[in-house]
Amino acid sequence: MYMYYNIIKLRNKKKTGGQKMKLAEIKDLDREVLTIEELNDLECEEFVERVECLGASENNKYYWYDVTLTDDTRIDVYTEK
Repeated sequence: MYMYYNIIKLRNKKKTGGQKMKLAEIKDLDREVLTIEELNDLECEEFVERVECLGASENNKYYWYDVTLTDDTRIDVYTEK
């Protein structure tokens, strides 16, 4: 349920005036499927250092992204092809 809240928060970011996400909220997005717009918003978050596309996921249904955070934590997120 908490991860779902973070995705909703990311989706509503533009509507709510661009509230920044907390580091823990970003970490909870690990292994989630995002839209391209959500990925772009995530890339602009203050705790995100870098986003790198790693190509197709193992099942070849998604694009796989490695997200490096400012505390050197890494999470994986996906977008549909």
